[in-house]
Amino acid sequence: SPWGEEDMIRFIDTDGDSNVIRLQGGTVDVEVNGRRAFHDIITCHIDGHTLRMQTSSSKTVLMTAPPGQEEVVLRVVALLKRRHHADSMVEFADTEGNANLLRISPRGCLQLFQNGKMCLSDMHVCRLDGVGGRSLCLKGIGARSGSRSRAIVTVVE
Repeated sequence: SPWGEEDMIRFIDTDGDSNVIRLQGGTVDVEVNGRRAFHDIITCHIDGHTLRMQTSSSKTVLMTAPPGQEEVVLRVVALLKRRHHADSMVEFADTEGNANLLRISPRGCLQLFQNGKMCLSDMHVCRLDGVGGRSLCLKGIGARSGSRSRAIVTVVE
């Protein structure tokens, strides 16, 4: 299939590891040398041949494609783009300059990520307040505390 439509990418990185990046069941997972190493990749940044990916549990994955295999980087980005289009998600900036992502998890729960790190999960309150309805008030389970928590994010006009 064309590489913009594939569900699995295999490549050997500059460390000699055999990698498989796979889109399955709405999540992107990474296998290294035949073992699942990372689950639920949500972001990917490119620096030359290096992929810097982050999981929903805030683990960072670094992989570098060998020279001459730049296509691997583009294929991974295309796969992640397909994953995000398959999910319900919204990306936006707030007034403090944070990159925010609201998405529905594979379990069907609403989650908030700020700058690639999960802040809230299992949200049960989501409403707009404040001047012009730009303050997004969210309540759920705090990623660090594991207990009830809330966040107020002011959306840029």
